[in-house]
Amino acid sequence: MLGFDWERETSARALKFLKAKDNPFWKPYSGLKQRIPEAISKRLPEWREPKAARSAAIHFLVWRAWHDRTSFVPALTQMAKNDGSPQNRALAVFTLSHIATVSEEVLALMLDASRGRTNAQLRLDALNWFGSTKAYPEIVVPVLMEGLQDPG
Repeated sequence: MLGFDWERETSARALKFLKAKDNPFWKPYSGLKQRIPEAISKRLPEWREPKAARSAAIHFLVWRAWHDRTSFVPALTQMAKNDGSPQNRALAVFTLSHIATVSEEVLALMLDASRGRTNAQLRLDALNWFGSTKAYPEIVVPVLMEGLQDPG
C-alpha cells in the first residue's frame, strides 16, 4: 500500500463516531445553518447529529467484518449502557452479541437484555450470545432455560 491503511483509518473514524457525545449546541447550529444564505452555509463545516453518527458507526460495524473488532468493545459497552437513544443501545447489544466477546461487563449487559420485557429482539440477541459462549456456565445455563420458556 502507498501509506494509507483503509481499514485502520475507517476503524479509527468509526471509533470516533461511537464516542460522539450529545451536544446542546448541535440543534441551534443545524437550524442556523439551514436559515442563513447558501453562499455562507456551504462554507460552514458539516456537523452530523451525534446520535445519528453513533448509529451510523454501529451499522457500519455490524455489516463490516473487522479483523480486530474487539477494539470496539469498550465503546460499544458504554453505548449499550448509557446512550440516550434506545435504538442505539439495542444496536450496541446486537453488535456485542455478534462479536461474541466475553467479559464481566458484557455478561452484565446480556443478563439485563435477556431479562428485559420490552424488546423481544434484544432478548433474542442476548440469548444468542449466551448460546455462543462457554464462559460462566453457572449463569448461562439458567438464563438459557429461562429463554426456552419465553413466550416472546
